[in-house]
Amino acid sequence: MADDLDVRVVGLGAALQLAISVPPAVLVSWLRQDDIGAESNLWLIAAFLVLVLAPAASGVLVGRRRPDTPLLHAALAAAAAWSVLAALSVARAAASGTEVANLLATLLTIAPIQIGFSVLGAFFFNPPRRRTEEIDP
Repeated sequence: MADDLDVRVVGLGAALQLAISVPPAVLVSWLRQDDIGAESNLWLIAAFLVLVLAPAASGVLVGRRRPDTPLLHAALAAAAAWSVLAALSVARAAASGTEVANLLATLLTIAPIQIGFSVLGAFFFNPPRRRTEEIDP
């Protein structure tokens, strides 16, 4: 299985997921600042992009790049992107004096969601392959 792993494809999928999810999250965070009780629901757009769309797009990309092992690469790409975001979030919270335990609980809840949507993207949005032994001469 380790021979089937393409680290470049995993990195590409993780980079795509980060490129889609980070800008809206930063923008909404900047717009809302510390106004948690605001009536605006801009954060819902960012949450959708971060939790659903970004990992699914990443899964589609890596699944198309590696149609022989799409689910493996999709799961690893999402896990890699989540790891980067989690590490940065924890470091930022620790530096600002925010309680890290609640953040870790949230991040650990988000991880399987992101990995699941990435795998679903690789599974559902890639054309089915035909094995060469199934083709009659």
